[in-house]
Amino acid sequence: MALTLVTYGVLSIAVLVRQVLTGDTQWSDVREGWAVTATLLVFLCWGVALGVTTTGYAIATRPRPERATDRGPSL
Repeated sequence: MALTLVTYGVLSIAVLVRQVLTGDTQWSDVREGWAVTATLLVFLCWGVALGVTTTGYAIATRPRPERATDRGPSL
């Protein structure tokens, strides 16, 4: 899911930048549609945050190997 959100965000931003650079979309249109542009950034940031959180959870909850102790039997 995180990879999908990041991919969508990157591709959408790349399309928007290409449209602005080729002149298909004007900067004034981007400013007027700021909510749409901000949504593209939200998808990108949400995907990154989800990936980082998922990785952290996986690291925090992974099984740990048992440690051998040299103390001998407990009395």
